[in-house]
Amino acid sequence: MTDSIYKYIVPVVIFIPPAMLPKAAAYIYFVCIGTLISFVMCIGFCIKDRGRTQELQSITRRNSWSVREPYRPNLRVNMSFNTISEITRLAMRALPPVKNFGGEDMQCPICLEELKAGELVQPFVVCAHEFHTSCLNSWLRGGGTTCPVCRHDLLSNH
Repeated sequence: MTDSIYKYIVPVVIFIPPAMLPKAAAYIYFVCIGTLISFVMCIGFCIKDRGRTQELQSITRRNSWSVREPYRPNLRVNMSFNTISEITRLAMRALPPVKNFGGEDMQCPICLEELKAGELVQPFVVCAHEFHTSCLNSWLRGGGTTCPVCRHDLLSNH
């Protein structure tokens, strides 16, 4: 009698009628096939991901030569205030005279505002880039002696 109770209790617990329970050999066969398919799929995903990683590494390696270091201004740590002001004075003296802007569609590379017709602009003597006079004066007073656009040194000719 106890044998017949377990026969009906186990299928009720797992909600499968006794007639639909797989035979042991077929069950083991399907489990092995399912495990094998899962294993092959995992290997396939790993290989596919590895190829994508290698592709990204080659792109990074290929483009690494074109990546520049960010501009770091010369920090003149050992210079006194008088030396810096002397360099600024020399740089400002080396600039050509101020002129009125001709009205082309340009913007000041320092403040990024548009240069308007009739505004006073200061050309950089080495490369002829033009800036608002106030912007360029602030740049030079801050210790910069290079063009903010192309980094040509204003004092290299003197």
